[in-house]
Amino acid sequence: MKKLLFVILVSLLINSCAISRYHEFGKTPDKSGNYPSFRGKDYLIGQLDVYRAGYDVTFYDMDLNLDPNKKMLGGEVAIHFRALDKLKTIRIDLNKNLHINSLKLSEKEIPFLRNDRAVIASLPDTLVIGRNYILTVGYEGKPIISKIHPGAEAWFGKRTKTAILGLE
Repeated sequence: MKKLLFVILVSLLINSCAISRYHEFGKTPDKSGNYPSFRGKDYLIGQLDVYRAGYDVTFYDMDLNLDPNKKMLGGEVAIHFRALDKLKTIRIDLNKNLHINSLKLSEKEIPFLRNDRAVIASLPDTLVIGRNYILTVGYEGKPIISKIHPGAEAWFGKRTKTAILGLE
């Protein structure tokens, strides 16, 4: 009987720690911190809405030109995707220091608007669910300045913080 009571108490203790997530957060702070305010551009580049979730990227075909002397990057990226929703508008992200030379859907130039990093493309026809498409983005510009390695210019992976591509 004592063993059963002991097992029940230990089980309750472990479950209460898991429910309160004590192992993840530790002690609750006494004072609240300062958090950045949510802005319109945060919605544009961070929101997973129908314009971003309505298509599934199958792969990226990149043709890049690097000019180390001018510290410039350019080229085209063909975004191969399958339509998941009947969209007339789609949204992609591209760093704001990269200028878009052309935006094409299935080899036809399409209009777009730019708001910070968000690129909002107007499609000529509604996408057909299940059909495959290719959105080609031609762009050029200077890579971002690294905060991790001052003096180097590079793109860094958000999760790993390791250089994906860089020019020194």
